Amino acid sequence: MEEIDAWLGRDKNEELWVYTLPPYKYLGDQWKCNEGCRCMKLNPNHFPEVQWSDEEPTKVKLIIE
Repeated sequence: MEEIDAWLGRDKNEELWVYTLPPYKYLGDQWKCNEGCRCMKLNPNHFPEVQWSDEEPTKVKLIIE
């Protein structure tokens, strides 16, 4: 089993993303990450506790079985 650190962020328009590096708030309406980071859009209905109003992205662990 392998564990990978990842971060969740929800943009102001309610889109939910997972990132391989910690993202930062960009232009007042979205999360963005530095070069070398990968991201993937998720179903916006998942993780309703992750909000745009959060000061920091939400750190999670992805477990590969």
